[in-house]
This record gives sequence, structure tokens and C-alpha cells, in this order.
Amino acid sequence: MNKLERRAFEHFLPLYKRQWDQNQYNRTNYDEDLEYYLGYRNEYKYPFAYNESFNKILPTIMTVMSRFMDQLYQSDNLISVRARTRNDVERKNIVEGLLNYQMETMNDIDMQGGSYLTMFRWLFNALTFGKGIVKGYWKKEERIMPRRIALPVPQFDDRGHIVGMETIDHLSMETQTLYDQPYLEVLHNKLFVPDPSYKNIQQMPAVFCVYRRSMDYIKRMADRGIYRNIKEIPWQGSGGTGGAGVTGYGSDSAEAFAKSLDIENALEIQHLTDADSKSTAPLIDIIEGYGKFIFDTAPYEIGSGIKIKGKEEEAIIHIANYKTVIKIEKNQYHYRPFFDIGAYIQPEMFWDVGVTRLCKGIQEQYNNLANLRMQNANMLVNQMLKVREDSDIDPASLIWKPFGLIPVEEMTDVEPLIIPDVGQTQVFREQEQFFDATIQDMTGVYDFMKGTTPQRQERVGVVYSLQSVGEARTKLLLMTMDHMGIRPLLKYMMILNTYHLPHGAEYRFTDREGDNFGQVFAG
Repeated sequence: MNKLERRAFEHFLPLYKRQWDQNQYNRTNYDEDLEYYLGYRNEYKYPFAYNESFNKILPTIMTVMSRFMDQLYQSDNLISVRARTRNDVERKNIVEGLLNYQMETMNDIDMQGGSYLTMFRWLFNALTFGKGIVKGYWKKEERIMPRRIALPVPQFDDRGHIVGMETIDHLSMETQTLYDQPYLEVLHNKLFVPDPSYKNIQQMPAVFCVYRRSMDYIKRMADRGIYRNIKEIPWQGSGGTGGAGVTGYGSDSAEAFAKSLDIENALEIQHLTDADSKSTAPLIDIIEGYGKFIFDTAPYEIGSGIKIKGKEEEAIIHIANYKTVIKIEKNQYHYRPFFDIGAYIQPEMFWDVGVTRLCKGIQEQYNNLANLRMQNANMLVNQMLKVREDSDIDPASLIWKPFGLIPVEEMTDVEPLIIPDVGQTQVFREQEQFFDATIQDMTGVYDFMKGTTPQRQERVGVVYSLQSVGEARTKLLLMTMDHMGIRPLLKYMMILNTYHLPHGAEYRFTDREGDNFGQVFAG
């Protein structure tokens, strides 16, 4: 690394380490929220005969998500644009048609394209875990793909005269542009490293994300002149500077799947390292950071003889395996490409509150009560017996069977164990109704919104008013997310279009007669 890269490394890596540690509370909350969303209960923590989960959180989240997606995709156009000035009237159709087309074909290169899946995952993270974060950037993907060309081949008779033409298909392998537009990545909450004391990403002193790439990818980027210093990257034994080595994998990117593997008991951690495979390229962690940095250290005077060592500029830095700067540049867009939406707003900290965190305390008590009720019901159905200690009774005769007999000397030798039916006291029913009502009040998802048949007959106007209350809560969440992250993202997409959209690109707009097309840049 040169002097500039070394200075940038010494500036940004301690910031990353400090912010990683500051976000530990959110990673802990995320792991616990994931357990409640999946209905996971550690059987060793509860001294119950039954340890089932009666999940009330997941259906609530899916109900709200259905309202979100129905509201967003109720028409063909996801995005509507209004003209701000008279000069914008003609350009309004261009911007609207272009953005709708790009959202429709978003991430098509992944075979899971379209904005629907991207928006679903973004909104789902916000609603479930309190925060949804996407990263937007321009992506141009070129691949060698087959192209079929119809070639006319003349046909000749015996005298050499042309008697006709025959068309044959020729298959050629050519480099083709498969994707050339904005691309969105829904980031894992645990791999996004903000300064949690700020609400606005653009105002943070620095912000980071960490992701995993293969050595082959790094080599290809270096061959294109994008990355450098790849020979200095420590390929093995680098560990994780943020401390995620406790997961057993030794890198911070392992946080994305460590908890799920622990819950599902799906794979051993060592199976994911591919260290025993000579045919697999090793994986490394890349820290991508955005923050203020002094490129030119020449001091300048601001008045009264006070000098400042250089002017701060927005920088983008890539650090490979926590040891080597492979890229540093100035941010030409002047905006950080991260956009966040939140569910229930935390008034001071970055990480907001999701439905899972809001309801998991009640979910815990609901599970405990329901498991105890199940245990009580089963003991009522399958009663235990009290047997005198000194009675000479064959234990096999105590096992229930049709027309079975228990020989006893006295009737008091064997007696049923009387179990009180707690269901008769209505305690369970009252607590269940109380928990349900509390969850509904917190989330705004009432029985009428879930399609549940009401317990009593209501007039149509009453049902409609109750539904509208829940819909208003859902609309409040969606509109907040719209202004918080979706609209800024669309503005950033237009900035990317201004920089990178190729000449001759078309937009599509729909009117009564059908689809029409026009060029974004006329001339």
C-alpha cells in the first residue's frame, strides 16, 4: 500500500471497529427477534412437559405485508411523478416511464428480478426487525452468450444457376450486455455498520457494510484496474476485526447466517469454509466504507492565523480481509448509496423497533401459558394413578387397555390422581384474550383486518370503521417508509441515470391506446 492508502487504512479501520462494537446491541436483538419470528424455543430453558411455540408474530407480520404489497402494486405503475415547474411537464413522462421500467426489470440478472421481490424483502426487514436497508448502484453486466443469426444461403441447380434461397440458423458466441441499469441489494441488518447515534445515514461521520467475495472476483476486478494491492491480501487466518470470530467462522460476514445455523442446526461451521476443497476459490471479507477523509494534506488558513491540515472530502474505501486497502476514491455522486426504512421509530437511535421486538414479551408469556394448558389438558385425558407403596400390584396391569383389570386387595390401593381443570376457571381464556387484544392494539392488526369472523354480529358501518382504523395504522407505516427511504432511493436512481444511462435508452409510458416508447435523451 502507498502512503495515501496506509493513511486511509489507519483512519477508517478503527472507525469500523468502534462502530461494529457500538452496534453489538442490535445484533443481539436481531438474533433474539429471529428466534421469536421462527418460533424457536430452547427446550433446556423451560421445565415444561411440552415446549411448543404458538406463533402470533409471524401471522401479524404477513398480514401487514399483504397490505403493504397490495397498496404498492395496486396498479401497473409502481411510481408516479408530478411536475414541479412548467418546464417539467414534458419531462415528467420520461422520468415516470424510465423509473417504472427500471423497477419492473430490477435485478433481472439474478433470475429473481423485478422490484416486487426486492421491495418485499426491504419492507419485510423493516417490519420484522425494525430496519430495512438497501444499497443502490449502477451495474453493467456483460457475458459471452449465444446469438442466433438467420443467414440466407443460395441454392444452385446442376448448371450453377441460382434457383432459390434457403435460410439456415447460425449460432455465434458474442459478448452481450445483459444488464445496464440501477441495481439494488437488500443488506443484512447485522452486516450494515452505521454510527447508531445518528438517525440520518448521510450525516454520519462514517458508515460501513461488510460482504463476502471470492478470490476469483477480486482477481477479475484487479485485471480491470478497479482493485489493487491484491498480492498483499492475507488469504487465510485473517479473522474478523469486529469480533465475529465467536461464531466459529472467524469473519464478520459470518454474522449473516451464524444464528440461523445455530437455530436450525443445519450445518457445521467448518463445512462453510471450503478449506478442504482445492477446487473452490477462497472467500474473503470486504469492508466498504463511506466517510470524510483528507486526500490533500496541504494546510489552508481559515482566518485569524488558524490553519487546518487539508480539506475533507467524501471518500469510498474498500478494505480486504481487514488488512489491505484495495481501492480508495472520491465519491463522485456526493451521496452515500444506502437507504433505510423503519417501522416503529426509535426517536434518538438509528435502529428502530420492529413488530417482533414489540410483541416478543407477550409471545413468551403466551407460549408458557399455552404449554401449561396443554399439559393440564393431557393430564385430564390421560390420568395418572396413585398406588399404595406396599400394595402387591403388577405394574403391567396399571397400563390402560380395553376391558383391563387391576387386581387389588383394597379399593384404596389404586386411586386416580385428581387434576384440577384450569380451563373451568376461565383463567387461560381471559389471559389469551388479553394477550391477543394487547398485540392487536400494538400493531393495529385487528381481527377484522385478518379476515376473522367476529364474535358478535356487527352492522356493516361498524365493521368498515373498525377496518379503517387498522388500515390507517398500516398506511401510516407505509407512508413513513415511503418518505423515509423509497423516495430518496428513486431520486438517487435518477442521479445514477444521469451519469450512466447509455445514449439511445428508451422509456415506456402507457396511455389508453397502449404502450408507447420514446428516447430519454433526445437528439
